[in-house]
Amino acid sequence: MGRPPNYPRSRTRPYSVHVRNADQHPTPWAAYIHEAMSKRGWSVARLAREVGVHPGTVFRWLNGSTRNVGSARVRRVAAALGDDVNVALRAAGAQPEEPKPQIEAPAGGFQSETEQEIWGIDGLTREDKEWFIAVLRERERLRDLDETG
Repeated sequence: MGRPPNYPRSRTRPYSVHVRNADQHPTPWAAYIHEAMSKRGWSVARLAREVGVHPGTVFRWLNGSTRNVGSARVRRVAAALGDDVNVALRAAGAQPEEPKPQIEAPAGGFQSETEQEIWGIDGLTREDKEWFIAVLRERERLRDLDETG
């Protein structure tokens, strides 16, 4: 019997995808995936392994047959690729994360790692963080007095 005439003789890279230009991508997500794979020299199998999905899933992403890629998967893809999650979310048609507002550090700076950790807690107001740091500093001051006195 033999091979069909169009059957490739050997496959040096299993599950590799060859797309000539960006105009051939059916969706922004497909373009994102293809560009990321090409930039890193990854095959479909490699991306699938890194993300924890079946290679068929990656093929569906690339041919545009997957309409809704869940945000959890998009995050896993971005993490596997070492890419910005917001770029991946936009490509998948999802809402990018809102940047967290940066609150300026207290005027006197931080005196310990604990103060920095307190400052980094989400959900606390600036006043609450300053109060906790003031209590922490007073506690340290009283401990020092107790040890010397």
